Formats: sequence, C-alpha cells, structure tokens
Amino acid sequence: MRYLYITLLAVLMGGIAAQAQTADYQPLVREGVVWHYARVFLDMPNEEESTMFFEGDSVVNEIVYKKCITVSSDGSRQVVALMREQDKVVYSIGGANYAVESCEGLYNGEIILYDFSNPKSMFPDDWSIEWEVTAIDIDGVPHNCYTNDNGNNKIIEGIGLDGSGTLTDLYFDILTSTHYLYTGLSYVERDGKIIYKGSAYEAPPYQPLVREGVVWHYAYDVVDEGGTGYFIGMVDHKLQFKGDTIIDGVQYKKGYLYDTEELDPSNVIEQCFGREANRQVFFINQYSSFSFNILPSGSPEGEFQVYDFADMIGFIDKVTAYEQNDRGHVAYPLQYDSTTITMVGDKEVQKHCLSTPIIIHNPFYYVEGVGYDAKGTGVGYLYSPFIDIATCYCSSPQGLIKLTDLEGNVLYKGQMYDEYNLYSSVGELKSGNMSLQTQIQAGSLRVIIPDDGMLSVMDTSGHVVENRVVCKGVETLSTESLCAGVYIIQLATPRTNMTTKVVVK
Repeated sequence: MRYLYITLLAVLMGGIAAQAQTADYQPLVREGVVWHYARVFLDMPNEEESTMFFEGDSVVNEIVYKKCITVSSDGSRQVVALMREQDKVVYSIGGANYAVESCEGLYNGEIILYDFSNPKSMFPDDWSIEWEVTAIDIDGVPHNCYTNDNGNNKIIEGIGLDGSGTLTDLYFDILTSTHYLYTGLSYVERDGKIIYKGSAYEAPPYQPLVREGVVWHYAYDVVDEGGTGYFIGMVDHKLQFKGDTIIDGVQYKKGYLYDTEELDPSNVIEQCFGREANRQVFFINQYSSFSFNILPSGSPEGEFQVYDFADMIGFIDKVTAYEQNDRGHVAYPLQYDSTTITMVGDKEVQKHCLSTPIIIHNPFYYVEGVGYDAKGTGVGYLYSPFIDIATCYCSSPQGLIKLTDLEGNVLYKGQMYDEYNLYSSVGELKSGNMSLQTQIQAGSLRVIIPDDGMLSVMDTSGHVVENRVVCKGVETLSTESLCAGVYIIQLATPRTNMTTKVVVK
C-alpha cells in the first residue's frame, strides 16, 4: 500500500491533550513562504528534494482557494492542492488523495486538513499517548506547537506538519520494498531567510574559507594623499591565498592583498597568514592585533581568531564580552539574528545574519567559504572583520565586492557589488590623479575649489542636477534631495575643467 493516511498517523502518534493555546494564532495558507522537503530513506542518502508554496487563487463553487504548488528536484512544477483557511480551520482539495493536474471542479473532495480551533479533534479520542502544546519562536513571533510525548512529530500553526509527510499530506509514505521512505520537512524560508528548521533539516556541507583558487575583491576608498583626508575615489583591493608557510611549527596559507589588476606577489600591499581547523579560522597579520582568550593553547604569537563557523552564536557573544570587559566599551555590539542558505558558485552554504541594536546600519553577514560581507566605512577585510578595529594601514575599506575564481568568474556577490560597479562605470579612477577633491558626509558634500568657476553636479546619464558659481575655497552642497547613486562633480574655470565622482548613499 502506497500511503497510510491520517488514521495511521493518529494510531502512531496518539491523542492530543486538551490544553489551552499559548500564542496568538498564526495563519498557514499564505503566499511569500516556501516549505522545503527532503525524501528521507532509512538506510540510504537523501535522493530527492522538493519545495512547496502558495501562489495565486482559484475559485471553486464561488469559494476562493490558494493554489498549493510543488516544485520537484528536477524543476517540474505541479499544482497539488487547493487550500483555504477560515476560523483557524484549514481546508484542502487534492493532496494525498488525488493525482492533480488541475484541481478545478473538485469541491466535493474538500477535507479538513488541520483544525487549529480544536486541535484535539484532528485525532481520535481513544489513543493514550499525550500531546502538549507550547509556544515556539519563529522569526520573532510565537507559534503554537503541538508535540507528541516522544517529540518526533509536531504540528505547528503557520507551518503545518513537521514529521512524516508534507504540508498537504498527513501520511507515512511506505514503499513496497525493504527501504522505509518518508517525506520530512527540511526548512521553511521567507525572503531567503530560514524561519524554521524542520526535523529533516541538514545543513549544507561546510565550505572552507582559507583556500587557494579564489580571489576576494574589496572596495577601498582613496583619500587625498596631501593630508586633507578628502575622499577622491574608490579602487578594488584583491586578496588571495597562494602557497604555504610554517610559523612556530604551525602550517599557514600565505595571503596577499593587492591594489593592482594583476595578482603579483611582488606588488603586495599587505600580507597575512591564515589557517583553519574544525571550522575555526585563525590569522596572523601585521596590521590587525585583535585577540581574546579563546585561542587554542600553544597558538603562535600574534595569531588571532576571526571566525568560528562551528559556533557562530557563541563566537559573537565572546566578541561582545571581550569588547565590553577587556576594552571597556562596545562600539558596535553584534547580535546573531538568523541563518539562511546562499550559493557560492554551484555550492550551497550557510549565511549567518547579524545586526547591531545601537546604530542603523547595513546588514552584517558571515558566509561560509566567503567570510565577512558588509558595507560602510571601515567594515574590514577577510582577516579583520570587526568594524571598530584597525583593518589596514589607513582603515578605509568599504566592504566586499565579490568572490571570484582565478578566471574572474563571480562566485558570490557582496553587498558592495552593485555600488562599486556603478561607480566604476563612470570612468576609470586611480589614486593620485584627481585634482578636484571632495569629501562626502551625512547630508552634505564638501568640494575644495582651487579657482573661481562654475560647479556642476550631474547624474550618470549626464543630467545636470545643480549648477552654481563658486569662488576659490571650500564649497558645501546638500545631498539631502539626491537619490542614492553615483554623481559626477565638474568644475569649469577660466584655465581648466576638473571632474571627479562621488557616491551618495
């Protein structure tokens, strides 16, 4: 027999204890959420995966249903059920009982799939195994969770069944063979963020960070070399590992940071040494001295830990404690938010999302195989990913642009990817060749005017946003009315024309 339906589920899992709900009701039938399922074999590796989500409406006998769609691992897409929800009751047409190409006209086949208004009614009264209801946090919102006494199966408001079956089918899937097979919930995600990890969840295989064959690209601000500190441009700093070395009996990969197009170790502007053990990443770098007492005994002098992908939550807690207790302040305390899945090349990896409660800032990400991904003044390089610690000789990195292979193919796009490419598309910019000096601050742009003339602000299409007559000195322009993007600043004087460009964030 192919399927054993809800009756078998009740027999195996038992009755539910009559207990009060512990959280406000969360709806199940809604768009914008994706359920991921794994086909799990008892004595074999997973062979199939599928996703399930609601998309679009269908009207049957003047009743509006949401279409429940599944996408198999081969990319095939199928409507498997029509579902609706009313007064905490979830109704379904299709699912396990139907091989559905189109569910139109199957109103007479509607069943009650979940009844959260009376959870006990979903199961027979004469089974002795007790259930309990608790509130679990899903993306910051408490959801009622009904769990049997051995904890193997759960039914969760807003999520559905987490056990043997899918969102639409409460059944145990048994093949007529020696292999026991069932479909289990892997995870539920919204906007790329995992909001719930199911019983069949397996994290993607870990991708090492310290490795050869890839190049990290970081946006780097160029400031006036004359000492004014004014921003005059942005360049691409590249970092790669190439070759090994032994320091105090410990093997490291050699890391090189360049600001040239060619990856030539003879033109390196910084050198670091990295190693990795048990998903923990350690560096030695002459410019960064961050360390606290979580290093293994016998660590070489000058070594510091910058990532712990084995326990990212604990690591962030230790970083914050170090900042507060050892340094006496917490400039930008980070807190762990969630885990998502992202792609690095053709591999799935875990992406750890962080935030800070003190300031409004762009998101912070720690990506396995990639490292720190953020943007903003002084956010750090691969080997120094903490924004209140000196990150290089003049502390002006702006964030990760991309990770590429040695042929330049993009494996991962960082938060600075679009901004840097837009900036670079205006024209090639190199340090030291700009005579018109600018400094952009919150809400304003300061321009050093070397001679009287006409100052113009243009967008990348050539449209003039502002013209003004200026005199030699410092001119301040408001950026409050400008949209985020790249702008060309041009000064026309009786003797010459000067141009630069700025990024308004």
